[in-house]
Amino acid sequence: MLNLKTIAPLAAMILLSGCQDEVTQVESPVRAIKTFTVSEVAGGNTRQYSGKLVAGTTASLSFSVSGRVASVDVQTGDRVTKGQTLASLDRETFLLDIEAAQAELNKARSSHREKNQDHKRKRQLAEKGWVTKAAVEQSLSALETATSQVSYAQSQLSRVNRALLDSIIAAPFDGVIAERLFDPYMDVSGGQQVFSIEGTGALEVAIGVPERTIAQLHLGIPATVTFSANKGLKVPGLVTEIGMTAGPGSIFPVKITLGEAHPSLRTGMSAEVTLSTRQPSGDSGYMVPLASIAPGNKEAKGYVFVFDKKTKQVNKTPINPQGIGRENFVAVKGINAGDILAAAGVSFLSDGQIVKLMPSSSR
Repeated sequence: MLNLKTIAPLAAMILLSGCQDEVTQVESPVRAIKTFTVSEVAGGNTRQYSGKLVAGTTASLSFSVSGRVASVDVQTGDRVTKGQTLASLDRETFLLDIEAAQAELNKARSSHREKNQDHKRKRQLAEKGWVTKAAVEQSLSALETATSQVSYAQSQLSRVNRALLDSIIAAPFDGVIAERLFDPYMDVSGGQQVFSIEGTGALEVAIGVPERTIAQLHLGIPATVTFSANKGLKVPGLVTEIGMTAGPGSIFPVKITLGEAHPSLRTGMSAEVTLSTRQPSGDSGYMVPLASIAPGNKEAKGYVFVFDKKTKQVNKTPINPQGIGRENFVAVKGINAGDILAAAGVSFLSDGQIVKLMPSSSR
């Protein structure tokens, strides 16, 4: 017979056993890493240029036809979507032109039917000897002329219909209205600029490079961009356009596309661009912070962890030192411009580990 003293320990053992069966699995938190964007070429020349922030996609908009502005649906600074109506001309004149062109087409078709019937009749009469061959040829010529008149009338109707469509300006892409150059009830000519629109995609910095240094640049050179309006902001970029013709003062236009978007940036802002160009002696690697390098082994002298934007993982990448260093930076080979490296805590990372990024820096 069980008493209270024997039941209590037994119940405790049963409860403990039940707790051990229910194992709670706790997921490891995703590590946040400080990052560094590879940009500076080791042993290269570093130059700075002043420029302006511009939209990567811009367009000047105009009506293809002349007329009087009937409505304006947007203002400067408005955001618009592709296909959105921005403005339209008075449609009355275009509708009257369509009505007149349709009447001419109807008239031409009626004449064509008459000429066609006349030609068939005379051809049948000629087979019976009632009319001459010359009369048949004359009716055929009249039919061909009537056919040409129908074609011309159809093209005129298409032209005025097209003009009606061209009396409306629509946004060619998603963007922002940068400038509006007219008001309702004004008369405008075909081809006269009435809007300028800037795309909402990647921003660019336009700079001018003197002829003595333009030969050192090539597409894909990494850049670091800073802004006078935001002293603490550094944005990586790449040279994406190099002009082939010099402007005044033998200055070549060059554009740098920003690699990151920031809500504080606006077109027209002043920018400073730092470009690192490679020395003619050849490839000497890129500068990276010492804190980003993990100790090596028999397979490589050192490793860095490169972040993959698609998988959100870091990949352990072998590197080789190049014997060039300054401050807390060293030159290495095995990485590329634009690579995002883990800049600290590399001892706690593993190959293929999923991470999240802290704000990046570049040099």
